[in-house]
Amino acid sequence: MVISMFQYGGLLLISVAVILEPVIADTSCEYCIFNGQCVAVDDTYEWYCITYTCVSTTNSDGVTTYNIGPTDYKCQYNGQCVALGFTYTNGCFTEECQLRSNTIGFWTTGAGCRFNGQCVAVNDTYEWKCITYTCVSTTNSDGVTTYNIGPTDYKCQYKGQCVALGFTYTNGCFTQECQLRSNTIGFWTTCAGCRFNGQCVAVNDTYEWKCITYTCVSTTNSDGVTTYNIGPTDYKCQYKGQCVALGFTYTNGCFTQECQLRSNTIGFWTTGAGNSLFFFSNWSYFMIMCKYLYSALSVDLGAVDNTMWYE
Repeated sequence: MVISMFQYGGLLLISVAVILEPVIADTSCEYCIFNGQCVAVDDTYEWYCITYTCVSTTNSDGVTTYNIGPTDYKCQYNGQCVALGFTYTNGCFTEECQLRSNTIGFWTTGAGCRFNGQCVAVNDTYEWKCITYTCVSTTNSDGVTTYNIGPTDYKCQYKGQCVALGFTYTNGCFTQECQLRSNTIGFWTTCAGCRFNGQCVAVNDTYEWKCITYTCVSTTNSDGVTTYNIGPTDYKCQYKGQCVALGFTYTNGCFTQECQLRSNTIGFWTTGAGNSLFFFSNWSYFMIMCKYLYSALSVDLGAVDNTMWYE
């Protein structure tokens, strides 16, 4: 620093001149400092799998600046540095080393759902026991993506094969249909009946046999178990090859026969009876024979009132 003094009129003027010399903050490094170390121009420094390079820039005023920044990116994986594009699987997810918005790391590039120990990719399907499951992804408002797999198509198993909804088959007097009810897939009874004389009679239908009408009815108990039974609901009697109603009557000699139901037995019962002329004649003949028999044997039967004998 140089100090000059001179007098101008009545004033004493003092002139101060400062000569500036280059100041180096760290005399051991003329270029870039990174993590406390000096990196020469065009040299590199690796830190957490990222390579930093020292570069110099001189502007139009001849001022040179030195800066160090990342020029090559890698990801850390199992204690090693792996290049961009490196992938690995984590369960049903594929992770890839990528640089996104100046952030280096592993990003999920392939995802799926785990089902029965296997990975099913998003939008792919997996069939198990005739049910098709699809893996779907959902992203919420916070950008969080979840992956779930669930049934999207249902079929029933029948004789070792998968059959579509609506498929039916008969089992005795029952019709079974492949249906989906309350998220349960299986065969449900859609038509049922009662077996009678080797035939199937539908619920509420009737079957006539030997002039008796039988009706099939269903009953469901408190546990939801349904039973099917058939029994007589209308009775008639057989008469000369036809069915006649209860109360029908006909005469047989001196007897009146009526179609009746007694103690669950249907048939003709005698409701009226009388003496026949043939029977009366035979009785008279019997009494006459007895009269002569007594006389021939000379049996003293006492006074006999012949008026009791019918000639």
